[in-house]
Amino acid sequence: QSDIQIVINGHMDLPPLAVPELRGDAQSQALMTAFNETLWSDLNDSGRVRLVPKTEYPTTVPQQPADFRPPDSVDTRPIANGLRIRDWSSPPAQATYVAIGYSAGRNGNFGLYGWLMDLRGTTLASAQAFEKRYAESLDTAGAHTAAHKFAADILTAFGVTPLFGTHIYFVRESSPVPDRHTEIWMMDADGNNQRQLTHGGSNFTQPSVSPDGSKVAFVSVGLGAGIHIYS
Repeated sequence: QSDIQIVINGHMDLPPLAVPELRGDAQSQALMTAFNETLWSDLNDSGRVRLVPKTEYPTTVPQQPADFRPPDSVDTRPIANGLRIRDWSSPPAQATYVAIGYSAGRNGNFGLYGWLMDLRGTTLASAQAFEKRYAESLDTAGAHTAAHKFAADILTAFGVTPLFGTHIYFVRESSPVPDRHTEIWMMDADGNNQRQLTHGGSNFTQPSVSPDGSKVAFVSVGLGAGIHIYS
C-alpha cells in the first residue's frame, strides 16, 4: 500500500487575539458575564484565531481607544500596565490584536460599544481596525446577541465567514413510549434557541434546507408518508 501523509496544522500561525472581560455600567453590568462568555466562545470555536490566555493579560484593561497612550508618547510618568499598546503586544501577552469595549443601558436597550485594535499600528488612529455599536434588548438574550454580532464582525475582519445567523436542522425523538416518534427541530449554530418545527405526531426525518434558507424539506414515514415542505 502507498504511504499516507497526514498534515496537522497547529494554531501558531493564527492571529493572536486578546479578548479581556468587557465591563458595563450599573444597568448592564449584570449581563456582562453572559456577554463575555458568548464572545469568547464564538471566537474560540471559530478555529480561525488564537485567543491569548487571560492569565497573560496586563492588569489594566482599556475600555476605548482613548484610554491608550499614543505609541509615540514620550510621557515618562508612571502609566498603569495595560494602557500602552506595547503592554499587550509584548510578553507575556504577545497579542497582535485586542478587542475592547464597554456596555451601557440606554432607553431599555443593551448598548455595546466595541473596537478591534491592531497593535501593530504606529498611531492610535492606525491601530483602530474597526469601531462598532450594537443595540439589543436589555436582558440576557440581548447580551448574547450583541456578543454574537461583535464576534461575527471580528471574524469578518479576519476574512472569516461567521456562523452567526445560520441554523442547524435536526431530528429529535419524542417520548414517551409507546407513542414515540420523530420531529424536525432547529437551533442556532451554537446550540441555543432550540425549537420544534413539526408537530405531526409522525416520524419525520431527513431535513434538507433550501439554498436561500427559507424552506425545509423533510420526509415522513408511516401515516401520511411522503415529502413535505416547511416554510
